[in-house]
Amino acid sequence: MTAPQTSVLTPEKQDQALTLETPPLLQNLDQLNQMASAASRGLMAHPRVESALVEIAAEGEELVFRLRCVIKQDHAANEVMDTVVTGIIPNIERLLDTRFTTRHLRFDVAP
Repeated sequence: MTAPQTSVLTPEKQDQALTLETPPLLQNLDQLNQMASAASRGLMAHPRVESALVEIAAEGEELVFRLRCVIKQDHAANEVMDTVVTGIIPNIERLLDTRFTTRHLRFDVAP
């Protein structure tokens, strides 16, 4: 009869295990939240935007960008959409040094 094998998890091995199990995007969750908040505030400063909420989430190995934006009535939505698609999203991707896997963009017009 053989004795059961045991393994001691040293602090060094524990750090390695945590690093291997935690996707890099989740390690920077605070950074993602700060960028999402800054993007929301930046959009709110746009004269045609009534409200904006940006969320950047790490879902497994994927990086997801979500936006819910309400545009003021009687204003063309194209300018705001262009700001998001050609300005905000590429700038955040550049800061993160990665691309969003999925983008959920919702634009509504205020009643």
